[in-house]
Amino acid sequence: MKRSIVSVALFALLFLSLGFNFIGSKSAYASISSAFPYYIDSDTGSKVYQITNQDGLNSITYYHQNPFIDNDWLLVKNLNNSLGQGYEYSKINIRTGIKTIVASRGTANGDNVFRDKLYAFHFINGNNGGDAWLGRLDLNTLQWEHFVYRDHSEDFFFAGGIAVNNDQTKIIWNEQSKSKPYRFKVQLFDMTSRQVFTLYEGADRIEHMVFSPTDPHLFTYINQDAGFKLGRVGIGDASQKRMEPLKLEGTYWTYPYFNMAHPFWSVDGKLYSDVLWHPNNPMGTYNLVSFDFTAIDPFGIVPSSKQTNRFIDNYYWNAHFNNNKSLLSDWFVGDGDPGNSGGQLYTNIFNILPSGKVRFTPIAKIQGVLPSEVNPCAHLLPSRDGVVMTWNHNIGSFNSAQNVFLAEISTQLQNEIISSETPQLQWHFDQTGDLEGWSMAHDINGNTNEWRLDLMINGNDPFILSPENLNIDAVSNRFIKIRMKNSTSKTLGQIYFITENDTNWDENKSESFSILPSNYTDYTEYIVDMGNNKKWIGKIKQLRIDPVTTGMIGETLSIDYITISNLSAQKNWNFNIKGNDEGWSAFNQMTRNVSDGILSLEVTGTDPYMISSDYLSIDAVNFKFMKIRLKNNSNKSLAQLYFVTNSDGTWDEAKSVAFPIKANSDYTDYIVNLSSNSSWSGTIKQIRLDPITTGNIGDKLFIDYIRILD
Repeated sequence: MKRSIVSVALFALLFLSLGFNFIGSKSAYASISSAFPYYIDSDTGSKVYQITNQDGLNSITYYHQNPFIDNDWLLVKNLNNSLGQGYEYSKINIRTGIKTIVASRGTANGDNVFRDKLYAFHFINGNNGGDAWLGRLDLNTLQWEHFVYRDHSEDFFFAGGIAVNNDQTKIIWNEQSKSKPYRFKVQLFDMTSRQVFTLYEGADRIEHMVFSPTDPHLFTYINQDAGFKLGRVGIGDASQKRMEPLKLEGTYWTYPYFNMAHPFWSVDGKLYSDVLWHPNNPMGTYNLVSFDFTAIDPFGIVPSSKQTNRFIDNYYWNAHFNNNKSLLSDWFVGDGDPGNSGGQLYTNIFNILPSGKVRFTPIAKIQGVLPSEVNPCAHLLPSRDGVVMTWNHNIGSFNSAQNVFLAEISTQLQNEIISSETPQLQWHFDQTGDLEGWSMAHDINGNTNEWRLDLMINGNDPFILSPENLNIDAVSNRFIKIRMKNSTSKTLGQIYFITENDTNWDENKSESFSILPSNYTDYTEYIVDMGNNKKWIGKIKQLRIDPVTTGMIGETLSIDYITISNLSAQKNWNFNIKGNDEGWSAFNQMTRNVSDGILSLEVTGTDPYMISSDYLSIDAVNFKFMKIRLKNNSNKSLAQLYFVTNSDGTWDEAKSVAFPIKANSDYTDYIVNLSSNSSWSGTIKQIRLDPITTGNIGDKLFIDYIRILD
C-alpha cells in the first residue's frame, strides 16, 4: 500500500526577452511584493526587483554571513553618513513589502544573522570613535544584550568583521589599534564562560572569518600581510585558541600560501577556494578546489587525497563565491565575468556536474557602466525562487549609490536544484516481514504486517533504531513525518539522532513531540521539525525513535510510515507589527494583544477561537500543512483547526483537524497535516483556529507565528 509524499510546490516564473525597461511597480509574479519596482534583464530575461531605495549605501550582509531571518524576511542595512545617520538596520518582507527598522545609528558594520538573532557591534553614538559594545540584538523583541565593552579611550577598537558558530556559543571578531597603523587582534567571546580570549595579535589584518557549519570550533579566515598585499588563507580552532595558515601538499598552488580572494564553507563542512589558478590552465580560467578536514589535523599538511580539484570551464573569475546554507553541497551562488561581456559583472548560480566540471548559469547583471567599486554579494533565497544581491547601481531611476536587488530564477533551474537534493528517505513497511533496516533495539518487539509496522512494548524504555550511515543532509531534510496509531495512554514521543561528527546518543540531540492517546483510535501523522535542534547539522548518521517516552509491558502501537523531507512556508502570519492582527478577527471568548512579535491571548469563556481574513485563496493541493509556534499556559492538550472552501462555506466538524499540544509548555512548534481531512481540497477560503478546544477563564496562550506550508 504505497502513499504519495508531499511534492514541492514551485513558483511559476515569468521570463521575458525585453530590453532594459522599467515596467513599474505592479508585479506579474505574485510571490514578490508589488511594492518593489522591477526591470527585465535584457540578457537573461530575469525579473530584477529593487528592494531598497534609501539614500546612501544599502546592502545585505557579506557573502559568508546569513542575511535571512526567515524564508521571507531579509535583513538589510543602510549607511548615510552625509546625513549623519550612521548605520540603520531593517528587516524587509519580500512577499509583502513590509519594512521594520530594528536598529539605527548605534549599529556598526559587522552583522551576522543566526536563526532569529542579529549579532553585531553596537556603538552608542554611531561613530567608530565612540564607546562600543559587542552585543546581540533579538530581532523580535528588539532588545540588546551586551557582552563586551570598549571605552573610546582604549587603544584597540572594534574593526568590523564578526563570526558566530552554529552552536551560538562562540563569537570571534577583529580589533584594530588607533596608535599603530599595523596592529590588529582577533578576539574570542565564550558565551558559556562569558570570558574574552585573544586568539591573535600582530601586524597582519585578519578578516573574512567564518565558522564551519559542521564543526563548532573550526573557522577559516584571510590573513592579509602588513600593507594588505597578499591574502593567505588560514585555519583557526576556537577550542585550542589557535590560528595558522593553511598548509597544502602538492605543487598546484601559485603562491607559497596561495592567494585566494574568498574561501568559503559548503553545507557538508568542506572548505572551498574560489580564486585558484593552475599553470596548466588557460590564462584567465580558474579552478574550484575543496579541502576535506575529516579525520585529519587541519593544522597539519592537507594531503592531496583530501583535496578535490574542479575546473571552471572558460570562466573569468572574480570573487564572492558562497554556499550560505540555502544551497546544497554541489550548488553555489557567486559573481564574475563570463569572459565575453566586456567587463560586465553577473550574479550566477553554479553547480558541480558529475564530470567534476563546474557549470554556471547567469541570473542577472549590473546594468550600465560599472562604477569604480562594486559589492556584488549574492545569496539564494531559502525558498530557492530568487537571488538577493547588493550592487552599486547608477542608471535610470535606480540612482542610489548602492542598492539591494532580488532576481527571480527560472522554474527550470528551480527544478534542477530541487531534483538534485538528497532524496527523501522513506520507510513504508509495505512487505510482510521486511523491517526495511530498522531494528527493535530496546524494550520493544515488532514486525511488519502488509502495510504497517506493529509494535509491542516489553519494558519501560522502548525504542527502535534506523539503519546506520543514513548520510542525511541535515539542512535539506529537517522534517520527520511519522504516521502512527497509539494504543497506549501516553502523550509524548521522542526522536534522537547522531551525526557523522557526533556519534554519542544524548538528550541534546533529540526532539520530543506530542501524540494523541489511545482514546483517539485512528492513525495520525506527526511532523517533527528537527531543525529546531541546533545540533541537527552536517550529515545525520542514524535515528532513534521512541514512539512513547515511557512504556508499559503489553502496550501496542502501529507505524504506517516514516519519511524525512523538507517543507517551505508560503502563507505567513508573523504578528511582527504592534497592534496588527494581520487579518485575524472574531476572537471569540478571548482577548488579544499583538506586541513584540507575539499574539497574546487570554481566554474569557469555554469556546475560544479566532478566524482568519476571508478569501485566502489557498491551493489545497499544493499547500497541505500548517505550522504554528505556540506557548500554552493552560492545562489543555488539544487544539483544532477548522476551514471552509470556495465550494463549501459551512463551518462544521467535518472540515476540521484536531492536533495534540503540550499542556503548560513553553513555545513549541506544531506541524499539522491538513490534508488528513479529505475535505481539504479545492481552494481554501478561510480558516478558524481553536488554540485549545475547551477553555477556562484566565487561560493564556501566545502565538509566535502561523504558516501554511507546501
